Amino acid sequence: MTRFSHLQDRVISRGFVFGNSDDFNDFRFTHDILYLKQTSHYSLQEPRSPEEDNEKEWIQKNIKMRECSHFITDPKKEQDTELDNPLCYCNYRYNQHSIDAQKQKKQTDEMTKWDNGKHTKSVITNAFGNIKFDDCGGIERKYVRVDVDTKMSHMLELMTKFWGMGKPNLLISVTGGAKNFNMSKRLRDTFRLGLMKTVLSTGAWIVTSGTHAGVVKLIGEAVKDSGIASKNKNQVISIGIAPWGCVQNKEALIDEESCGKWPAKYRTEKKQRINESFLDPNHSHFILVDDGTQHQFDIEIPFRAKLKKEIASIKTETKEDAKPMPNILLVLGGGPGTLKNVYQAILNNTPIVVVNGSGRAADILAYAYLNRKEVGNETKDHVGEEHTTMFPYVEDKVKEMIKREFGNDETTETHLKRICECLNKSDLISVYEIEGKGGVKDIDVAILQALLKANKYKLMDLLKLALAWNRIDVAKSDIFRDDMKWPTLDDSDDVIFSAILLNRVDLIKLFLDHSENLNELLTKDKLRMLFNKIPTNCLLRTSLGSSDNDEDSLNDVGTLIRTLIGDNFHIDELDNDNTTAMKNTNKENVEKTSLNKPFQLLFIWSILMIYQDMAKLFWAEGKGAIAAALVGSSLLKSMLRKNHDAELGHKIKECMKEWSELAVGVLSECHLTDEHKAQDLVERKLSKWGDTSCMLIAVKAYNKDFISQTPCQSLLNRILYGRLVQNNSLWRLLLCLFFPPLICVLPDFTKPDTCSPCVHPPASTTGDDSNKDSNQESHNSQDSVNNKRKSSEESKMKAKDKFYYFFKAPVISFMYNVCSHLVFLSLYTYILVFTFNTQVSVEEIILIIWVFSFTMEEIRQMVTSSSTTLATKLQSYFTDTWNVVDTMTNMLFIIGITLRFLPYEGTFEAARVVLALNFITFFLRLLYIFSVHKELGPKLVMIGKMMKDLIYFFLILMVFVLSYAIAAHSILYPNAPLTWKTAVQIIRKSYWNIYGELFLEEIEGEADCSYDAILWINGTQARCPTDTGKLVVPIMMGIYMLLANVLLLNLLIAMFSNTFQKVQDNADKHWVFMRFSLIHEYYTRPVLFPPLILLAHIVLVFRFVCESCCGKAMKKNIEETDKFLCRKLKNDLELTQWEKLIADAYQQKDVQSLEHKVDSTHDMLAKMKTQLESTKKSVEWIISTLQSSKNENRHKETCA
Repeated sequence: MTRFSHLQDRVISRGFVFGNSDDFNDFRFTHDILYLKQTSHYSLQEPRSPEEDNEKEWIQKNIKMRECSHFITDPKKEQDTELDNPLCYCNYRYNQHSIDAQKQKKQTDEMTKWDNGKHTKSVITNAFGNIKFDDCGGIERKYVRVDVDTKMSHMLELMTKFWGMGKPNLLISVTGGAKNFNMSKRLRDTFRLGLMKTVLSTGAWIVTSGTHAGVVKLIGEAVKDSGIASKNKNQVISIGIAPWGCVQNKEALIDEESCGKWPAKYRTEKKQRINESFLDPNHSHFILVDDGTQHQFDIEIPFRAKLKKEIASIKTETKEDAKPMPNILLVLGGGPGTLKNVYQAILNNTPIVVVNGSGRAADILAYAYLNRKEVGNETKDHVGEEHTTMFPYVEDKVKEMIKREFGNDETTETHLKRICECLNKSDLISVYEIEGKGGVKDIDVAILQALLKANKYKLMDLLKLALAWNRIDVAKSDIFRDDMKWPTLDDSDDVIFSAILLNRVDLIKLFLDHSENLNELLTKDKLRMLFNKIPTNCLLRTSLGSSDNDEDSLNDVGTLIRTLIGDNFHIDELDNDNTTAMKNTNKENVEKTSLNKPFQLLFIWSILMIYQDMAKLFWAEGKGAIAAALVGSSLLKSMLRKNHDAELGHKIKECMKEWSELAVGVLSECHLTDEHKAQDLVERKLSKWGDTSCMLIAVKAYNKDFISQTPCQSLLNRILYGRLVQNNSLWRLLLCLFFPPLICVLPDFTKPDTCSPCVHPPASTTGDDSNKDSNQESHNSQDSVNNKRKSSEESKMKAKDKFYYFFKAPVISFMYNVCSHLVFLSLYTYILVFTFNTQVSVEEIILIIWVFSFTMEEIRQMVTSSSTTLATKLQSYFTDTWNVVDTMTNMLFIIGITLRFLPYEGTFEAARVVLALNFITFFLRLLYIFSVHKELGPKLVMIGKMMKDLIYFFLILMVFVLSYAIAAHSILYPNAPLTWKTAVQIIRKSYWNIYGELFLEEIEGEADCSYDAILWINGTQARCPTDTGKLVVPIMMGIYMLLANVLLLNLLIAMFSNTFQKVQDNADKHWVFMRFSLIHEYYTRPVLFPPLILLAHIVLVFRFVCESCCGKAMKKNIEETDKFLCRKLKNDLELTQWEKLIADAYQQKDVQSLEHKVDSTHDMLAKMKTQLESTKKSVEWIISTLQSSKNENRHKETCA
């Protein structure tokens, strides 16, 4: 058939009749012009994409539509409007039928019955492509017109393959009122927001009728809001399944050539025709179901039920344990079609959520369900199957409601029968009270409870849904119940780790409360998974320095932790990872051995992720509460330095403060319970935390709050005095310093079992106390014991033991070093003032040796630090300000001595200046000695902080100084030569002006000055200022002095006052921390003082050489250094259990305190309520009294 013969048939089918061939030729000519115009128009449009071409070809092969094949006039319908164009039983007019259908009119005109199956046929669909809503911003959606009998497999292939719709987690089908949907605005907003929350949290597909009216319009608005609020770029999937014959303006969607429209321009109008509805622009996809009829609603219901069943069969996973997708039907209002939809869903075992209060069909269903007979009252039919029945009065009420809502016709019994059959599966029905007694309820809770009640899905599937939707309250009330079998950790490991990644603390609590512990669940591959699935914008990801595609091993995590809190902090599970990256976990030989410290590792992960509540949960479940809290505070403090987000920084500070308070709180509780065990806790070696101790962790993190606690200070006091009793007076110790024989008589010593365990007895000692290893003794000292005189055991102590313990005490070493430094300063003073000349004296040689001993001691301190690499040793060494001062001091001395021995005349005087400056720095070293004093120590902190303030102030000051100096000099002495002398003169005046030197003589002009450039350039006379400068510069200087001396000086005073107050408020904390540094230094340094300390250095070097030959260089020194405040105890297990009990009690105490506050608030509110009720009664009594008095007065007036 040619194009024109086909055209003729189509035109004739539209009711046009050509009288002869000439008429048709004229029509052909006109059509030819229109056709050319049409083709030229389409040639200007953008071509379809390859994906659209593939979609078109596939639809043309697989998707059909249905049209009427036999025109039969329907005598029941009014035909008066167009007598020559009557209506068929299909509701299409005669000219809307195909030529073949029109030809069948004569043969079947006498028939009275039209059958859809016999009188319709399937043809290639002519409506598909993209629909463009011009009046809604030009958004484009997918659409297709399909036959009602289309295979569901084809529909699913079209949706997933060509429309790019991913797999959903939930299918929500909505049915209800298309026209009359009455609900208050507040309830509408509540439902819309609840549905939006559900869609965003679950990634659900929504299936509706797709029309822009009634409840579907409300759903469309919710979908629109979900798309705006969604962080995910993927579109919210909402599928509109509408009857093709009921779509208004559907002609705009048709392409006569069956090639699709890309796009089809579609507009909604204000006027809506009867039995037709516009498509809702907020839906993402439209499936327009065609059964060959027009204006027939509900014809899409069977198609919709089959499609939902097909979609629900999609597996949520691709593994062996893949589960069918959850599917649910929401019912809001609606009419008979809604009841039919519900009935169809019940037959397919789909859970139903009926929104009570939404009107019509939903309210009828809700009433019938809520008033049905309870379980146990079922009746059995003749087959023996159980059926739920309604009470007679309920059935009558339901029938009355059906008649009132849908009219009194023959379908009433059908509706009633469907409702009864739906009640037979009442476990599939749930009623959602949008506003019940407990207030507004979330729709996602109702959906989850409905799925659980339907008992169609396994417990783990519902648990995954609860996790995805973050509805742990539902999991707690409906899944983790006593009458249900709880999921075990083996079955739910994926859920648990997903909950950890999503920071679902409450769900983890539920598992830990109702299941086994995590000891056998956490493996290395799971731990790697946790560290590699962190968000890209997370601070931990930034700290690890990996991109989205990079995968980190546990070794990388261990390296990061050592970077944050010290390179001597080792955790075996994070340092001995044989698998280099996460990608290796896909191999067959994956390490699946469970880790023996799951809570500790998960705690570290939570801290690094800044999941505070999750970290507190694992902290409470693990052991070593004090150490864990200190590690958490230390990690957060280090991560704070890497953070640049102000809001996140505030959060980290709050978390740091909380962990520090937890560590201090638990330690305080331990101290109140047992002082001696509390001291053991702070210095015991923690094998789980890198063989360090609580005390050393706190020192590394500069946790002054923890160091200032009583157990820590008691321990430091014992270490400072060693075996010496703390109440030995200063004069006794000084006498023993200068007259050592008095050691046997004057000082008091403690018992062997109460001395500091850090003090070792001499190897040759044979006394009872010498045979006890310091690592096996427990801390049993008390202040009362320390104040006792020599005991009977002490009197048995041999003289050499007393000498050993006396000189081994750090306090004695400190006193000797102070005396040594005073002698050194005296010698230095003598040389600088009296004997410093070109001839080298004996005193200078002694001074050089003395300073050399200082330098060697600083090198020893750096080398023997606990750090493992040279870089970290240097970093650790220079973090101490006094080490920096010592280094500068020694370098200045080396420079001065070098200049002193150079054979040049000028270098000797330069050496004198350098050594004089060096003497100042050596003298400043005395300030460090003051740190041992409780009053002077904090003042040193103030000085250090005020120096920082002074630097900032100086930067501000220089802005004023330089600006005034340059401006004033340019006015006073214009065109000055570019020399160093000019630069000095510019700065000199403005700077000294601050201290009151005004230079008025120079500004106003000296008597002996000259304007001759030759004279003032060669320095013969001073240069005279300009006349303008004499007038302007004094005014400028007055303003400058006002700003510099008044404003800026007061600013400096305010800064100093603020710094002073901050330090003074925490003076004790600053002092105890400085005191720790001093005790640590003098405990670890050799007993001899400079310059005799060189002998100890020679011994250390000799031992180092010997150990180098044996391959053990420096190992012993490091081990000895680590023994300071870190020792292994015999009762370590007992201490761990005791600490766990105290930590649990401390947590419970906080909970009880919070509950007490809540109870107090509740009691106060109850009292207020009682008082208000009493006041209300009083006011009512007053009002009634006044009213009665008023009535009496009126009565008297009436009588009068």
